Formats: sequence, structure tokens, C-alpha cells
Amino acid sequence: MAISRFDKWIYSAALVLPRLPGFLMLPIIASILSLKEMGILASSWVFIELFQTLAGMGLKAALGRYFPMAQTAQSRHEILTITLGGMLLGGLALSAITFGIFSLPIFNQSISFLQSIDYKILCTLLIAAMIGNLSSTFIIYFRVEQKAWGFLFASLIGGIFELGLFIFLYKIGKISLLNLLGIECLKQFAMLVFIALSARKDWGLAFSKNSCLSMLHFGLWLMPVGLGEWFITSSDRFWLGQHGDLGPVGIYGFMYKFAMPIGILFTGGIMDLHAQLYRMNEKEGLTFTNEKLKLFLSRSGLFILGYALIIPIAMFFILKIRPVFPAIYSTGLPIFPILIAILYVFYWSKYYSMVLEFKFKARSLTLTMVLSALASLALIPMTLYLFKIFNWNILIGAAIGSLLAQLLALTISAKLAKLEGSSKHFLKGSLFIFFCLIFSWALTFLK
Repeated sequence: MAISRFDKWIYSAALVLPRLPGFLMLPIIASILSLKEMGILASSWVFIELFQTLAGMGLKAALGRYFPMAQTAQSRHEILTITLGGMLLGGLALSAITFGIFSLPIFNQSISFLQSIDYKILCTLLIAAMIGNLSSTFIIYFRVEQKAWGFLFASLIGGIFELGLFIFLYKIGKISLLNLLGIECLKQFAMLVFIALSARKDWGLAFSKNSCLSMLHFGLWLMPVGLGEWFITSSDRFWLGQHGDLGPVGIYGFMYKFAMPIGILFTGGIMDLHAQLYRMNEKEGLTFTNEKLKLFLSRSGLFILGYALIIPIAMFFILKIRPVFPAIYSTGLPIFPILIAILYVFYWSKYYSMVLEFKFKARSLTLTMVLSALASLALIPMTLYLFKIFNWNILIGAAIGSLLAQLLALTISAKLAKLEGSSKHFLKGSLFIFFCLIFSWALTFLK
């Protein structure tokens, strides 16, 4: 199947549009929930990401690897059945373990997030995580099958469903932490139904022991990659919560939501690159040719340009919250440029990690994430501790620790990917981004 030259924009739209409701709802949510409740909400997304990584057993990565190679309807049925069945069984097993951990005082009293929730919230989180894992399996299916429009329609359904439910609850005055998590459950379920119906031609119960073992062997080996990525990208909020109440986590999560659209808007280029590399592997073999390098640099160049252009827009939104949420503005603004830098470095690391994946260097990819995760385990608590000792803004400490871990991941993955010319490309882009940040920062002094 040929890949449309517009696919990168379709993928970008599919990523951005469903996140717009959350972005637009954020000021309303912040005006209704307390800072502690916002911290619980921010920690809930971190919890869901960790749950999905562990429960998935790397099967989503295996689906992306093995499904394109399936030549018969039977083998396609086997791969999809094994992935969905593994997700469901893994989710149920991990839910039981989570309930056990939640019931034990030794864990419940030592983790701030678990202290702050009850069984209703925990059950809602587990349901949202499990349904989200199943729907994201079909999202991988759409990407592998290069069905960019299907991906877009599924995302639109989720976004419209979320916005409609939020407006309804807001009108009847029922916005609460539990109801917001309930919206996530219903949104994921609506997406799951649509995507499952769209993929019905590849439905069919089928099982093969050899296929199952091959997929588990491939997926379990990459589980440390997903877990390492979680530590690098999300553990800053976990450690921040461990250094006091969840109020600072709420402010950190609020600013992160504002920074996120900057990177999200142009990650469609990453998804398009993913599909293009699959296509080129079929035609040119498994070596990373000059054509693939040019494609890599063109997509990353697009990302740099788009990233730089949207920074002033994000800063404009930040300025708009100053009179409405002065406490969030004064405490959170200093971390905004650091969060922008974190996302920039993270998405560059994603490019290099993709190259390692398509060079079939799974061990190199695993080594990168494991080393970076270990570094984040040391760096983020250390910077938080130092900032707390000197009575500085601990949000800055969490952000700096996270940025250092991201830079380490980028350095290792770039070294292992060995792409000639890409380092200069990154440095030029970094300089461009830096000047855009300086310009945007100047906007904060305008009255």
C-alpha cells in the first residue's frame, strides 16, 4: 500500500485533535479542583502509563513487528488474537496485584499517590488503563496497516466523546476527580468499539504456540524499553509527590499540559517516518541506507521548524492564565522553558530509538533505556533533594533532573544509532529553539 505524502499531517492531526479538549478544559478543571486534586489527576495519568507498560508485556511492539510479515489471514488472526488476549490477561493479573499492593499498609503509607485515593478511584483507573491498552493495540494495527485516516477518525471520536461528556457534566455541576476519570473510561471504550469494528476483517480466534512464544520473546525483551521510557518521562511527577503533598504535582502537571502540544503537533512526522521505514525495509532490506538517512533528517527538520514556530503560541496561553491562576503562574512559569527543552530532547531520542529499532538493534535500544532509567532514578531525587535543602523551587529541581536524564538517553541512543550528519542537525535545531525560547520569554514581560 502506497503511503500518501499527506500522511504526516494526518498523523499529526490524529495526535493533536483528541488532545485539544483536554487542553481547552484545563482552565475550567483548574478553577474547580483543588491543587491536591489536580496533583492526583496528574499522578493518575502517570499511573495509567505505568500500568499499561507492565500489563502489555511488550506485545504491542511485537504486533508492530510481526503483523506486517504475516502473509495469510490465519497468521494475521493469530497475531491479533495473541496480542489482545495477552493484553487482557496481563491487565487482569496486574489489577489483582495492584489491589494487593493497595491493601498493604507498607505500600499504601509510603507512596503519596496511593495515600490520596480510595477504592473507587483505583477501580476507575484500572478500568481506564485496561480499555486504553486494548484500544491502543488497534491503534498500532492502524499504523502498521498505514491507515492514517482510520487513526484520525478514531482519535476524533475519542476527542468528541470526551468534550461532549465534559460539557454535560459541567452544565449539571458534576465536575469531580472521579467523574473526570470516568470520562476517560467512556472515551477509551468508544474508541475501542470504533476501532474494533474497523479492523473486523482481521478478527478471528486463532492461536499458535510458536507465534505466541516468538511474540513474547520479542516483546518481553523490549519491556525494559517501555519501562525505561516511563522512568525517564514520568517519574519526575512521582518523585515530586514523594517530597510533600500532591499540590506541586498539580502545578507541574498543569504546566506540562501547556507544554505538551508543542511536541505533540509534530510527532506525526515520527509516525509517518515509522510507516515509511517499514515500507523501505520491504523494498531495500534491513540496512539503513542513505535514502533512509535523508528521510530521517527531513522528518526531524520538519519537527524542529514546527516546534520553534509554536513556542510563542504556547507562551501566549501561559500569559493568559496569569490573572486567573496567579499562584500557578508564579510557581510554574520558571519550569515552562525547561519542560519545552525536555520534550524537544525526548522527541529527538524517539527518532534515534526508531533507527535502532529498524536496524534491529533491540539490545542497544534496551541498553539505552535501562541506563537512562537508572540515571533518572538517581538524578531526579538528587536534584529534588538539593533544591529542597536550599529552599529553592522544587518544581525546577524535578524538571532539571528529568532534563538531565533525557539528555543522557539522547546521547546514548545517538551514539548507538551512528547516523552521520544527524548530530549537526540536532545542534543547529537546538540553537534555533534556544532563540525562539528567548523571544517567547521576552513576551512574559509584556503587560
